Amino acid sequence: MWRCRKMVRRRRQAKRECGYSISTFKNTFLEQLRLPPSQFLAFVNHFLQPSWSINSVMENLELTRKTSRDWLSLCAEVCQYWAENQQNVIGGPGLEVEVDETVLVRRKYQRGRIVKTVWLFGGLERLTKKAFVVPLSTECDEGDKRDVKTLIQLITRYIRQGSIIYSDCRRTYSNLDNLGYTHYQINHSDPLNTSNDTHNIEQLWKSLKKCIIRPGMRLANLKQYAARMLFLRAVSPPTHSLHNFLLEAARLYKVSDDPEDCIPVPDVGHQ
Repeated sequence: MWRCRKMVRRRRQAKRECGYSISTFKNTFLEQLRLPPSQFLAFVNHFLQPSWSINSVMENLELTRKTSRDWLSLCAEVCQYWAENQQNVIGGPGLEVEVDETVLVRRKYQRGRIVKTVWLFGGLERLTKKAFVVPLSTECDEGDKRDVKTLIQLITRYIRQGSIIYSDCRRTYSNLDNLGYTHYQINHSDPLNTSNDTHNIEQLWKSLKKCIIRPGMRLANLKQYAARMLFLRAVSPPTHSLHNFLLEAARLYKVSDDPEDCIPVPDVGHQ
């Protein structure tokens, strides 16, 4: 809280302090919080730790489960916004990039038939390990969005021209040589093909699935879990993760003098 200490005189009265005060968080998304800002920052700091656990947050910050889940949803929305709008373009002339697709499946009681799936498409730069990952579809009955048009648009958006792209032998990628890329297709079933592979992005898929596929996880949270992992992976050094998170939150929940231009922070309850 900032308070004006200027001495003023008002209509034949003795001088006294102005008394005008304004919140330090005025015109920021923190202004709309119903928790103390220090408690919110502590929650976000927990959320950005690799060993995140909602039970530990409830115990350390003395929050109810409902409040913790509400704030977890807000933090996940920020990471998902970053994944959809702020992922960096990778590659460049002479730089090698691996592209691939993978599917996240959710089985009923972790066994039996597949009931939900989420397809992901991504690319990884071999030299710097920078990567991007984009969801392609959310449910089995929404249709397959892995068509040529969709994947080519993602490649041209996230990979700079002049890059050397390695992919599998799907016909979807057969036209990349005509789009300003040097393209090599890798036949994984050929035992003689040992010079090139896509093991880097396959390791990314492996670590991604290990972090986000767990019993009891809801389909709606698959994208958010993936976005959180990618956000933490992209922030370097890790000590800057809180600063970068607040920047993304400020972009998502814009504050303006005109209320119609604002995106309100979701209403969450007290502890």
